[in-house]
Amino acid sequence: MKYLEYQIDHGSVCVNMCVNRGRVALIIFAAVGLFFPSAATGESSRQLAAKLSAITERGRMLAEYDTAAWKATDAVMATHPKARPAGRYIAHKTLMGWVVDFGRLSATGDKFLVVSEAVQASGQYTVKSFDPAREDMGWNLAAARGIEVAMRDFGKGDRPYNVAVLPAANDGLYVYLYPAQTKDGVYPLGAGGPGLGDIFQPR
Repeated sequence: MKYLEYQIDHGSVCVNMCVNRGRVALIIFAAVGLFFPSAATGESSRQLAAKLSAITERGRMLAEYDTAAWKATDAVMATHPKARPAGRYIAHKTLMGWVVDFGRLSATGDKFLVVSEAVQASGQYTVKSFDPAREDMGWNLAAARGIEVAMRDFGKGDRPYNVAVLPAANDGLYVYLYPAQTKDGVYPLGAGGPGLGDIFQPR
């Protein structure tokens, strides 16, 4: 298992990723560190409980992120666009629900260009299209840059991977790559089941 941490100049974005070449280690992770962290690091039981609670919450958020991306993509396709959304999808959760933006980095890398946006309300997604593309220099830009860094280090896989980005403390990001489902009813290790995204992240 490889633990990677990057510091990106723009906004001091911290990108954390835990990978095992060829597949993401999401469920089976650092067993020794998980079951005996107090002895190894001097952590109190309260600190450990807080850390494990945060891991569980990120797992739940990843499951929601994955579902939001799936439903938002279906909603965009239902509008019969001229072409399937290209580039990246980047989601974030608001008080009203999930918002998923589809787009790409600008040629100069200083903007994320949103061509479609799917907004959740009462379980449904409403789609807006932008022509010309809407320029974003906030969350979407930071997330897209984080994804580029993570994927560059991860390298070319022999199968498709889904990508998710979650906010972390101190303006940081958690970037996750996990195996995408390619066959109905067949769920790759680390996707589509309980524990999705459970990563032990020592800081």
